[in-house]
Order: sequence, then C-alpha cells, then structure tokens
Amino acid sequence: MSTECRIRCRARRGQFADEMLVRINAVAPEGGVTEVTSLAYAGSVETESRPDRTGECDALVRAQSLGQKDDLVAVVLPQPTFQNGANVVVRRRDVVHDGKAQR
Repeated sequence: MSTECRIRCRARRGQFADEMLVRINAVAPEGGVTEVTSLAYAGSVETESRPDRTGECDALVRAQSLGQKDDLVAVVLPQPTFQNGANVVVRRRDVVHDGKAQR
C-alpha cells in the first residue's frame, strides 16, 4: 500500500509556466548517491526558499511512498526521471510525511 509523501529536492522553473525541473538525491543500485532529474507539474512542487542566483531553490516534490527498509524508502515520483523512470529509492531523511521528516 502506498502513502503520499514529499521528497526533499532542488527545483527551478521549467520552460513552461506550469512545470518545474526538480533534482533529487537518489540511492544508486550499488549504494552510492546519484542525482536524478525530473520535470514535475508546478502544483506538485512546494518551494521552501527563495531562488538562488542559478534560479534553484529548496523544495519538496509530491510522491508516493511504496515502503521502506532500514534507511531506504522506495518512492514513485509524479513524472519519470530522465535517468531511471518514476520509481526511485531515496534516503529516509529526505522523505516528509504530514509535515514531519522521517527519523
């Protein structure tokens, strides 16, 4: 059973007014961290800071949590990433449920 969550990311405006480009730190299959990027509807991204000089800001993107094991959480993003599709694994500290970060 999946539950709605939000994933910490960096975001900036896309080419169109209703899209955002998000960068997420995902866990690579070999265990290291890899950065994945995805386009997301602007309504599924909540910004947390003002844009910096590059136009990026801290943000949260809506996702569905599929489950967790130890420090890892499998999630489905609202749109596929350019690298891995919509299913990615992230660190538990980057997942927010009901306004609270996971510990």
